[in-house]
Amino acid sequence: IGKYLINELIKLNCKIFILSRKKNKLFKNKKKLIIYKGSLEKPPKKIFKEKFDILLHLAWDDLDNYESKKHFKTLRIHQKFITKMMSCKLKKIIVTGTCAEYGLKNGKLYEKNNVNPVSSYAIAKNNLRTYIKKIIHNKKIIFNWIRIFYLHGGEEPKKTIIGQIKYAIKNKKKLFKMSSGEQSKDYVSLYFLIKLITSLVIKDSNYEIINCCSGKPIKIIELVKKYINHKK
Repeated sequence: IGKYLINELIKLNCKIFILSRKKNKLFKNKKKLIIYKGSLEKPPKKIFKEKFDILLHLAWDDLDNYESKKHFKTLRIHQKFITKMMSCKLKKIIVTGTCAEYGLKNGKLYEKNNVNPVSSYAIAKNNLRTYIKKIIHNKKIIFNWIRIFYLHGGEEPKKTIIGQIKYAIKNKKKLFKMSSGEQSKDYVSLYFLIKLITSLVIKDSNYEIINCCSGKPIKIIELVKKYINHKK
């Protein structure tokens, strides 16, 4: 998500500070772009001496295993980092969450619905949300939490259904094994998410929770067929 979002924000003439484990060559010559080399666990101390208007927090590890106990270690690292960022005079915090926070539910989901996370990943994410709410209490900071449903587009992870199809096509596989594909999920394009985040950067929103979804579920088999036909 990050690099696609950065390219969009550059168009808006924003001054962007990036914390990255590597100094990405894709952005090396971009104006108004400052890259700090480091990680959330070991960020350079000079970051916390800066003043920022907005914190965009998109990072998370081990997304290939929602049940990993490492998510709780990741949670602690992110809590510590965001706490330190409070010294930077933030006006707005935008963080990506997950629809998995709602738990094992079917049908329409609204932002006002109660959460009941089951996986380690969803529990950790929800705990981060409540933690941020606690530390910004009585502070004039706008907080937006984007619950992402299902994405397609960009660099698809290998374990996603689209990622598996892309791999099969690339390797000229004649057979692609999958379930009946009758289950329905709510997919939006990566471009939709980027536009949503960009709009929250530009304009203030009083909505804390924002579901990033279309409201129009699609069967997995239909998604697969649609993707394959697009590639023909």
